[in-house]
Amino acid sequence: MRWFSTIVSLFFCTISTHLLAQGRLGTDFSPKLIPIVNGIYAYEGYLSLPGEDEIIRTNSLVVITNEGVVVVDGQDDEEKASALITAISAITDQPIRYLINASPHGDHVNGNAVFKESTIIAHEKAKQSMISAGVSVLPSIVYAEEMTLHLGGMTLELHYFGPAHTAGDTIVYIPEERVAFLSEIYFNGVFTSLIEGFSESHIKAIELTKALDVEWFIPGHGIIDGKSATELSAGLDVYLNNVKAVHNFVLKHIVAGDSMEKTLSFMDTELHPFTEVPFYHYLGERSVRATFEALSN
Repeated sequence: MRWFSTIVSLFFCTISTHLLAQGRLGTDFSPKLIPIVNGIYAYEGYLSLPGEDEIIRTNSLVVITNEGVVVVDGQDDEEKASALITAISAITDQPIRYLINASPHGDHVNGNAVFKESTIIAHEKAKQSMISAGVSVLPSIVYAEEMTLHLGGMTLELHYFGPAHTAGDTIVYIPEERVAFLSEIYFNGVFTSLIEGFSESHIKAIELTKALDVEWFIPGHGIIDGKSATELSAGLDVYLNNVKAVHNFVLKHIVAGDSMEKTLSFMDTELHPFTEVPFYHYLGERSVRATFEALSN
């Protein structure tokens, strides 16, 4: 079995190398629009988490056409959403026609009220989650499996590949420019967040997105600024491996008959090297607990 141990060692060595290459998120941060390609921008908005010094960021996608603008994910609150709109207004006078809520979580939809003239779209399960959470401004259009928007010569495909970070995540895919915005299905340079326990279907959603013809994979949290398409693609691979690592770790201990508390006691050793990833201490135990509960049922 020495050959197997060597392969495993090489695998984790490769993962460690990619993790080191991602770098830290840091504390020196200001919100900004980041050009991606041909009228498509990413926006990094400010978001911090309790007990963490580094800035995790909430990211939005901005698509500017000669017939209007599409924004995907409207930021954490109305003040931050207004800052996003101000940044867009500095580079175009086109109106924001559509706001897509790709994730129903508050840090992506609490700014909805600021988009007063925009039609809001989401997956039907995302709207249900928002109603349950008491979100004040809800989508007026929902879809079940997929939906296509055509605006100013740009095509935006909205795909639902099943539960992932939440029950109703949307992937926004722009085939002409080979751009996919994954919202909270992908955190770049951040430990995986499986706080709703959908580990197996989360893996499937990422793999289905990777099967599309994509050059630019844009994350819903983490670093975009200064990253090449190749680096963001590599970041998605690391994130996918992180999701698989948590899923397999939890499943192994459930099969062994271990309790949740006993399983948690092995986290720091068995989830290495992902324990080195930013926000492991904030997200790691939450993800393992939620995954354990989901897989146990």
